[in-house]
Amino acid sequence: MMPLFGLPSPPFQSSLFMFGSTVIGLKTKEGVVLAVEKRITSPLLVCLFLLASTFHFIILHVWFTSDLITTS
Repeated sequence: MMPLFGLPSPPFQSSLFMFGSTVIGLKTKEGVVLAVEKRITSPLLVCLFLLASTFHFIILHVWFTSDLITTS
């Protein structure tokens, strides 16, 4: 099986998506509200960046600090 987005092949690949959460954005005339489902309570979980690429699309990237250190 081909890797998805350069990630390792299953079974490791499928376990990566178990840690994801839902992010919902609401845009009004007054501004934008982001609501995030918090399922992981680890202190290693950090928000790396919040990027507003267009008026209709926002990217929220959250990763583990330990994974960030090992990939740097």
